[in-house]
Amino acid sequence: DTLARSLGAAGLRAWAPGANDWAGGADTFAALASAAQAIPLASNLRGPGLQPVRVFEVGGNKLGVAGVSLPLYQGNLPAGLSALDTLKELEQAKAALDSQGARLRILLAAMPRGDALRLIDRVPGFQLLVIGKPFDQGESNDRPTPPEVVGKTLVVEAPNHLQALGVVDLFVRDDKFE
Repeated sequence: DTLARSLGAAGLRAWAPGANDWAGGADTFAALASAAQAIPLASNLRGPGLQPVRVFEVGGNKLGVAGVSLPLYQGNLPAGLSALDTLKELEQAKAALDSQGARLRILLAAMPRGDALRLIDRVPGFQLLVIGKPFDQGESNDRPTPPEVVGKTLVVEAPNHLQALGVVDLFVRDDKFE
């Protein structure tokens, strides 16, 4: 609860949930999402409280955020969730962001890095891909992963256990979001 409220106070608006987010069950998940004042995004999952996309007004521009998640634990989805075709659902999510006038498109992906990179390669048009683990256990820390560019998408991934935050500064020149 403290972590959720802290993230909300820091301005969290959305995230792609992983398996650990449902560890306490659906009611706890909903309570923590409410405490964080953020929307869980997973276009490829159906379940309570999940949305495929959100569009936010930031600095006079529309920022579109889509989420995808593969929250498997021991090969199973958390109770109450069903999975859809990730590629198809992400294509539809991107189309929804475009139809809502999003000029900057961000994909939040709670999935293995290789899967996320292959996905962004097949669904271009996102300027930023933020990768998070779909599941984590143990106490060892991840090494930092350097940012990279895939096509025209900047890819960032912060280490586990909230040991670091990634910050991306966007400078818009000539009204282009590249």
